[in-house]
Amino acid sequence: MVRRHAVAVLCGVIAAVPASEARGDEVARLVLVVGNDRPLGPDQETLRYADDDAVRWYESFEGLADTRIALTRLDEASRIYRQVHPDLEPPTRAALARAVGTLRARATALRSQGAFVELVFVFAGHGGVRDGQPYLALEDGPLGRADLEELLLDGDPADVVHVVVDACSAAGLVESRGPMEGRRAPMPQASFESLAVRYPRAGFVLASSAGGGAFEWSRFGSGVASHLIRSGLSGAADRGPPDGRVTYDELGAFLRAATSGLLPEDYRQDIRVLAPRALPSAALVDLRGADAGGDLHVDREGRYYLRDADGHRIVDLHQGRGTVRVRLPPYSPRFALVRVSHSGRGCTGPGRFQDESCRRDEIAYEVAGGAGLVRVSSLEASQTTVASRGVIEDSIFEQLFAEPYAGVGLEVATDAEPAIADAGPPASISLAYRGTLGEMQRELSLVHGADLRLEIPLGDRFALAPVLGFGRGRAFPGGADAYLVYQFDVGLDASYRLLRSPLDVLAGLEARYQAQDQFPPGEADRFSSLALGGPFVRARWDVAQGIGIAAWVGGGARLGSVEGEARVRPYGALGVGVAGDF
Repeated sequence: MVRRHAVAVLCGVIAAVPASEARGDEVARLVLVVGNDRPLGPDQETLRYADDDAVRWYESFEGLADTRIALTRLDEASRIYRQVHPDLEPPTRAALARAVGTLRARATALRSQGAFVELVFVFAGHGGVRDGQPYLALEDGPLGRADLEELLLDGDPADVVHVVVDACSAAGLVESRGPMEGRRAPMPQASFESLAVRYPRAGFVLASSAGGGAFEWSRFGSGVASHLIRSGLSGAADRGPPDGRVTYDELGAFLRAATSGLLPEDYRQDIRVLAPRALPSAALVDLRGADAGGDLHVDREGRYYLRDADGHRIVDLHQGRGTVRVRLPPYSPRFALVRVSHSGRGCTGPGRFQDESCRRDEIAYEVAGGAGLVRVSSLEASQTTVASRGVIEDSIFEQLFAEPYAGVGLEVATDAEPAIADAGPPASISLAYRGTLGEMQRELSLVHGADLRLEIPLGDRFALAPVLGFGRGRAFPGGADAYLVYQFDVGLDASYRLLRSPLDVLAGLEARYQAQDQFPPGEADRFSSLALGGPFVRARWDVAQGIGIAAWVGGGARLGSVEGEARVRPYGALGVGVAGDF
């Protein structure tokens, strides 16, 4: 085993992730993760992945926390974790009380030194209601709301407390051979909403499904909601623009986009995100001070998932325009990034992914851990596979991340059919100012005007763009007064994309037919030429989803005839304008 994660978190998760506002103070994070597979009642079945989730939550905070504690009992299927975490205590009331006492003492010491302390509590396991009171299931009894308040919230133990709850009741396996292993029963969300009012410095992330539970899936080796939340907190939810912090708003938008493609209502994930009322812009995680593990900059659009060296799927995302930074945790020496695409008629509409005509392609890239900044656009494919059609639960959860995430206020929140196939960069149209300096006949002319440009992508890198332009300016004949001229352009340019999102940089060549005439008519004759330009460089910076500022600079030569004599004249051009996708 290369090295494993360390904490399970599913049913009823109550601890979240670092959430601090931009402060000058030192921020100290204290993390407590509790994962419990075992049920409390006969109507609940033993979970499969709550202990695994606890380990993954625990290890996801490596390099991000001052102190981490995990409470879980590893089952036989997870015994490999014991080699890395042999001293894990079981999720009992006594162990929880000791852990909370340790973290409270540490928080007091840190705050006395001037640190801003964030307490992160994560619970994975069963939740429910007994005698009218909500609870989370520990091995030796329920953890009620009053217990939770006393342990984590009363007495202001930290400057901010983050609570994440993913509770489910494993009401039976849906299909013994399928990837979906269980369903977890929820602790009522209203219980936490009332706590959010009473404790304004506490934030909550609460997961269930429209059918009342939360799901586990073997492809994730995890609870579905817990995997989605961890994916967002890896940095995948940090948009608008990326600053290394994942706020509650950003996580909520990321989760809505990730689950928008789930068609059956019973499987749709409902994950409530409640920011601390006193700190609404608090971040669930701040990656700016993370210990070295590496950063993966996803600068190409598409649907991806990331595996660690032990084969665990630790992050999923669907990247739209722009670039997102995903933290590579330091525990793994290497990773595999897999790009997923679907094609075929069976990939759309009701029952999508279940039809044999739906093809699923995967392209794998090797990523070294601890290598600093790694850009997806710089990686070379190491393996290509075609995945076969799975069972029904497989096809349902395959719809997760069917839509790209754009950012807060721009995330997909519609029941429309997702665009599953990777279509590459979108077509765009731009309107821009263009200035041209050069000789048209014998005179030097300076013309400024407008260009209308339609860019049509040809795959991921190449593009063709018809251009229509009109301008006016001045011609400067030697020894005479300048006179007014008008210019009309029509042409075509071809370009190659050098960089991709959020700054697109293209280089290319252009061909234009240009006609210029004096106004009012005078001695100068109408002059037309073929302008061959290049190389030119165009750059575009997106300021919103699908809208950007474009600029370019270039030059070339005009081929024309003056008094029956062929002439070649140099020119230079620059421009700036706005561009939009469609």
